[in-house]
Amino acid sequence: MKRAGKSLFCWAAGIFLAGLWGCSSDIRNCQPVPGDQAQLEYPLGITWYDQTIVVASANSRGIYCSAYLTLFSRQREPQALIPLVFDKKEYSLLGEIRADPRRGFLYVTDRLEDSLLVFRIAGAGLNLARVVTITGEGDTGRGGSDPFSLDVNPADGTVAVAATGSGDVIFYTAGAESEIGRVSLGSVYPIRVRFNPAGDHAWVTADSTNYVYLLTLSPPALEEGYAGVSQAGTLKARGLWAGETEIYVASGSPQSILMFRPGTGLSGAIPLGEGVYPFDLKSHGSRLFISSLERNEIWVVDQQKGEVIKTISTLKTEGEKEHGKGPSEIMLGPEPGRALVTNFESGDITVLDLDSLAVESYWTPGE
Repeated sequence: MKRAGKSLFCWAAGIFLAGLWGCSSDIRNCQPVPGDQAQLEYPLGITWYDQTIVVASANSRGIYCSAYLTLFSRQREPQALIPLVFDKKEYSLLGEIRADPRRGFLYVTDRLEDSLLVFRIAGAGLNLARVVTITGEGDTGRGGSDPFSLDVNPADGTVAVAATGSGDVIFYTAGAESEIGRVSLGSVYPIRVRFNPAGDHAWVTADSTNYVYLLTLSPPALEEGYAGVSQAGTLKARGLWAGETEIYVASGSPQSILMFRPGTGLSGAIPLGEGVYPFDLKSHGSRLFISSLERNEIWVVDQQKGEVIKTISTLKTEGEKEHGKGPSEIMLGPEPGRALVTNFESGDITVLDLDSLAVESYWTPGE
């Protein structure tokens, strides 16, 4: 995703403002949001810890404190608003958000400011711990480090950041107090990084290649790159989910779920429908859920059957208002039997019933 195209993905969430206030720390300062700026749009990321749901948001007008973390209870009641744009800068472009409740941290990548924001979980709230500047190496990237994806190692809390602009995958200690290594993939532009459940290696998909990459961790290094269907072309892979013995990659070219195994490479493929441009991929039991932001659909794949068992349309129009447009990030939990899917174009969140495989409702934070 080229830096020039970042405005397309300046996502945010419509949120409720219980009050208007500013924020301050030793590092950053920001202005309060005026009343006419309170309605936010384009939700990007969503995660949760304990009893708290966290929505990553940004103001579409691009002024004042235009990026936020908004905290809700599991009953979706607003709890707190944390501005993320500081030092009189006008806006940010958030990448991914991940919580590590076991070690008490929450992480957010800021693509525009080339940084990793680290928060300490404090009860139901969050406190800004540090801002880590992410630097790129060499001239192989697209301008700036552009940190998009991140993941947390379930074994030891190590944080991996895929810097799409510089072509690096960078590893930090838990809490990101120090960098412990980086792997340069050159000009392939890493777009997603995921640790396997055992935490002994990481997988990476890239934005401009037909390969997925397997990284070892002690120390971080490239172990092998596995080709997709052919030696040429581009997978257009955004979605990536790592299981115990293999990974699943949601590919837009070919439009399939591709399966890879360490030491083996490509081990199988499940075809998807024409015109699907997968964005996110999550697993729930034997089922995979794939968001297709261009088709406004969620695709459900049964791993055991090896086929698509349901295509769920998220788009609903009520008068002039649209719901479920542009489904992107998928969150399973904390609501049992449900998934929450951010819709960056319609500014709301789709609530999916995982048993009936149907849209249960739409949640617009703040309304």
